[in-house]
Amino acid sequence: RHTRSVSAFLLNRSSDLYYNPGDVLSAMRTIKEYAQANGGTVMYTVTEGAHDARLQSQMEAISDVVIQLEVGRMAAEFENRLIIKKIRNHPEKAAVMIYAVTEHGITPEMITRVA
Repeated sequence: RHTRSVSAFLLNRSSDLYYNPGDVLSAMRTIKEYAQANGGTVMYTVTEGAHDARLQSQMEAISDVVIQLEVGRMAAEFENRLIIKKIRNHPEKAAVMIYAVTEHGITPEMITRVA
């Protein structure tokens, strides 16, 4: 199997460079179309709160899959959560996974489906 990669850029509020959000969304759509046409995959990482809610929502709308990682505090311990917010055409697959990071990688402890 042949794998192709697509390079992407980040919109970074703290950067000295500024890209118009409309241009960034247009570029994301173009990169997505190119990757799909060539059997590739594109992954973007976005820090929560780095962009206004409207722009983040628009970026999520373009995306086929949206996964959020967060750490919450439960009593005296921390809890790692992997939240599958969106899988295009499969809303029933939205879920929250509590996990631990071990020497074997990410180990699921509990999975809850979100209806």
